[in-house]
Amino acid sequence: GGQQEALQERAVQEAEVWRQVAVQQQSQVHLLQQRRQQQQREAAEATAARQREEHRRALGTLSAEAEAVQVEMEELRAERRGLVERHREREASLEAMLRQLSEALRDEVCRADEAASRRAEAERLLAEAEGRLAAALQSSSQLQADLAQMRKSTGFYSAREAASAAAGARHGEAGAAAAAERAAA
Repeated sequence: GGQQEALQERAVQEAEVWRQVAVQQQSQVHLLQQRRQQQQREAAEATAARQREEHRRALGTLSAEAEAVQVEMEELRAERRGLVERHREREASLEAMLRQLSEALRDEVCRADEAASRRAEAERLLAEAEGRLAAALQSSSQLQADLAQMRKSTGFYSAREAASAAAGARHGEAGAAAAAERAAA
């Protein structure tokens, strides 16, 4: 019976040892699990931090690009405003030039009209003067003919005066005819 008790005692002791080993192994497994979970958490946090940093950098880049685009748009707007202003100034300058040219043209037309009416008046006066000249030449030749006739009838006459009177009469007639032609023209 004593041997059996000893065996039982040993069996109990061995069981206790195995139980302790099992507890120890379980504890180690638990520690390993905890460590692995910790490592996973740390890795996840490191990944999240890296992603956050990448996002921050990307946002910085985008922000800088947006600012550059904003500046460029401002420059383009300013350039467009300048172009519009220059266009307005050019338009105003061209309109002023056009007004000046129109006024100059109107003045020129008025002057041309005045010159034409003065020329017409001068031509009318010239025609009148030529008419009067023709009439005067004709009456002069008539007077010379009358004078020659009077001298002839009174006998107060020489051959040379007769020739001169005849020539004067012819000249007067020719002058009268020419003046009449000019007046008619």
